[in-house]
Amino acid sequence: MHAVGPYINKQFLPLIVFASLSLIAVTTGSSWGLYAVAIPLIVPLAQHLHSNVLLNCGAVVSAGVFGANACLYSDSTVLTAQSTECNNLDNGLSQLPYAFIAFSLSCMVYVIFGYTIA
Repeated sequence: MHAVGPYINKQFLPLIVFASLSLIAVTTGSSWGLYAVAIPLIVPLAQHLHSNVLLNCGAVVSAGVFGANACLYSDSTVLTAQSTECNNLDNGLSQLPYAFIAFSLSCMVYVIFGYTIA
């Protein structure tokens, strides 16, 4: 906490949490593993910076959901492709534009909420 605390603004913490954990969720393909590792780290960091803990926990959950939708080999993408009997790559690529629109809007909302709620 003390190592990164001076370098992070509490208003931008939800955006930093969402963007960095989204990248991790997309590369690993695991949202539940992300929750298990990130929440015990983010909650004390948010408390240390006097940022809204619930907003930052929401950023963690949102990052996991984004990673599950944007990753081409996540369990939800594979399950959807198998149940609709289509190619996994085609199904994953068809979801990417919608996932990145949601990512962009979420980044804007986390900046707004970071200044108004955090």
